[in-house]
Amino acid sequence: PEVSEKLRGKLSNLTLFLDTNFLFGILNLHVNSQVDVSSELLDAIKRFKLPFRLRYHEATVREMSNTLYYFGKELNKQKWPQKISRSIVASSALSGVELRYHSKNAEQPVSVDDFLAPLQHWQILLKDKGIDVYNTESSQARLLARANLGAEYYYYLVSVHREKPPEAVQHDMTVLETVQSLRGNARTTLDAGSLLVTCDYQLFRFDFEHSRKDDRHHSTVLPSLLWQILRPFVSDNDEFDKA
Repeated sequence: PEVSEKLRGKLSNLTLFLDTNFLFGILNLHVNSQVDVSSELLDAIKRFKLPFRLRYHEATVREMSNTLYYFGKELNKQKWPQKISRSIVASSALSGVELRYHSKNAEQPVSVDDFLAPLQHWQILLKDKGIDVYNTESSQARLLARANLGAEYYYYLVSVHREKPPEAVQHDMTVLETVQSLRGNARTTLDAGSLLVTCDYQLFRFDFEHSRKDDRHHSTVLPSLLWQILRPFVSDNDEFDKA
């Protein structure tokens, strides 16, 4: 623990851009193996007062709102008796927002509108967790860089037999380009100035391969990997060596 305290004193300021899937996870609206780790990360950053700014891109605002609107519209297409919701939960046929609704409805009858009502203020919920929006300015050169990234990402997804809606590709590349533009030339991840934290393995893998091709450090990290990087900095108990 004493060493961890000294290490924390050497940390540089870092802006962590949180991807949409990460945000849905900490709002308990996403089912993913990274969700529990994401919550632990936020707890550790707050508890140990790490010099990290937690932000999400203004493009993520649109994607979050559009996603909630879409699932609300889909769920409202019919009524959901509790027995149907229980069957859906047991079958694991759905995930994310839909699964969370059916889990709630299976326990106690709740309308879709009542379920989604608190989420209309999701930005306030995130602000309570110390997470705020990051506003950017886009030049013609930046827009061109995003378009080029988008084209390369599209071909990468084709090569790995994955599909994504065009608007999702545009969002991912907008956030990734912003993070890249804010990064310095530091050799280490924690000194780079900015980092994109995502639960999307394909986005992580694309950035890894694309950055290696351009002979530069990649800009994205999975929550589980970031947690491993931070472990030496966040110890204050005798169980650290065992952990």
